[in-house]
Amino acid sequence: IMTNFRTFLMAIISLVSAGTALANTWTLSDVKVTTLCGVSAISSQEVFAAMADNSLGPGVIHSDDACKTTDFIGPAGGMNLDIAFTPGGVTGCMATVSGLLLTQDGTTFKKVSEITGVSQNVEAFGSSSLGATGGFMNKSTKKQVNGVAVSTNYGTTWDIYDIGLESKYIARYGAFPSATTWYVSSGSWPSSTEKLEAAHKLSSRVNMLFNNQNQTAEFVSSKASNGAAAVTGYPGAISKTTDGGKTWTKVFDSDGSMYFNQIHCNDEQACMAVAENDEGAYGLATTDGGVTWNTVLTAPAGGSLMGCRMISSTEAWMSGGGMEDGKGLVGYFYHTLDNGATWELSELGQAYSMDLSFSNGVGYSAALNQAYSSIAVYN
Repeated sequence: IMTNFRTFLMAIISLVSAGTALANTWTLSDVKVTTLCGVSAISSQEVFAAMADNSLGPGVIHSDDACKTTDFIGPAGGMNLDIAFTPGGVTGCMATVSGLLLTQDGTTFKKVSEITGVSQNVEAFGSSSLGATGGFMNKSTKKQVNGVAVSTNYGTTWDIYDIGLESKYIARYGAFPSATTWYVSSGSWPSSTEKLEAAHKLSSRVNMLFNNQNQTAEFVSSKASNGAAAVTGYPGAISKTTDGGKTWTKVFDSDGSMYFNQIHCNDEQACMAVAENDEGAYGLATTDGGVTWNTVLTAPAGGSLMGCRMISSTEAWMSGGGMEDGKGLVGYFYHTLDNGATWELSELGQAYSMDLSFSNGVGYSAALNQAYSSIAVYN
């Protein structure tokens, strides 16, 4: 009997150990560059990241083995903020502070010549479409928009669409759940009229700095800087189009209580978005196409949320981070399997999460710390 019991006990221990070993966790890869803000997973093993490094120069980090090894594609761009590839990993677009860059061979990036602007978010959707969010101008017509630039033919031609809101609702992130239904999250935050060296404010918490040809990224206090405020409150909104950008409807307004970072949708009806203000950060969700929005997550006081990805109608991730006593800058990765009813938090030291991308159960995040930028991997 004792022998049978011992055998049974060892079997249970083996099963528990196997389950523990197979559990996915977030870990920081060996990638170390000056700035890295956006990631695009092509498969569970292949990922591209928009980056810049004061030694290598600006460009793209690429890996085809889940960041065990990487190669540098570049120089390309300048202050590179996000990247997205259509299925297959050949055609991609990189968002920068000076416009969009396109590759149609996965290695050579060229500036999209017909439009100029500033964008920190680009998404691939469908089989051949790319959508960037920000402020754009068509060079030929001189038309300017606060909204999206969209290509439906692998980046060959682009159209720009204005979301039709006041200037305080700066278009920040876009979600493209179908060919004609798109969402844009927008907003701004209290900012000083004092001149800063920051070349681009990624959010109220992250400054992209440029000085003497060198770039840095820094996590800053959530408090507004001293000086006269150019923007008061935290205006934020979510806009929606169902006709491919021709007309837009504002489906949510924060009434000055929070501005929005990333938004993502599982389909035309189910979307999630993250937002923040001086007090903290929040996750919102809709299941009825934006008619109603509910707060499904509240981060710790002073925390920040920038990343948002829906995996299915019930599974989603929200990410960001904050400064913690004795730990420094800590990354927050929130995971739900029940459409936001409950969340499990994973913390990763020195890995403030600025973007998320998943493929076949493996996740990637642009990760910032106080010394460099990297890629966090979930597997």
